[in-house]
Amino acid sequence: MIYERKSRLRGLGFTAVLCVCMLCVGAATWIGINSMNDDVPIDSTSSAVSAVSSVSNSSAASGTHTSSAGQISSAAASRTTGAADTPSAESEQVLQAASPSAGFFVMPITGEIIKPFDDSKLQYSMTYKDWRLHTGVDIAADKGAEIRSAGDGTVKRIYEDGMYGNVVEIDHGNGITGIYCSIDSIKVKEGDTVEANTLIGSLGIVPCESVEQVHLHFSLLKDGKPVSPSDMIGVN
Repeated sequence: MIYERKSRLRGLGFTAVLCVCMLCVGAATWIGINSMNDDVPIDSTSSAVSAVSSVSNSSAASGTHTSSAGQISSAAASRTTGAADTPSAESEQVLQAASPSAGFFVMPITGEIIKPFDDSKLQYSMTYKDWRLHTGVDIAADKGAEIRSAGDGTVKRIYEDGMYGNVVEIDHGNGITGIYCSIDSIKVKEGDTVEANTLIGSLGIVPCESVEQVHLHFSLLKDGKPVSPSDMIGVN
């Protein structure tokens, strides 16, 4: 009887030990799984938000991302600033559009070209007794003959020159300026608008070419550089 009781106690003890071992194994398994879960982000939404925030911050730092409102505001500010900074440029464009430009050129006086334009070959000056470039044309005519504008334009300057006498400069547009020398009885004033064949004065004597036949010394400049009046007018 006593032996049977001891045997039962041993069986119960083994069962208890087995239960305890199973509990330990289960606890160890739960701890392992829980520790694995700690390494994996559980909240995928938070991760996505973090990724988007990271990309946005990176784009903002590199200057490659701006909002639509920011773009519109920047463009509006740019237009406003540009308009405020360049009123004179816009006014200049309006003035240029309103200023007449010569679509063609005519002879400013009736006569024969006695000395042609040449900016590369020296020509002899009877007045100075030397050889020099001739950056205009000399058109022979009687003293007092009418001198007319070679094209549409605006009277730019009127002045007296020691070599060329009274000079009238006309802005013919498109960067072209006409220079009319030795003008007597000037009929225009600075700022006047003229057309081709508008009377600007009468022919006088060119001081630097006074020994030669009476003539009009006429020059054309394109962007400040001499060009052939004969080519512009279309005569030889």
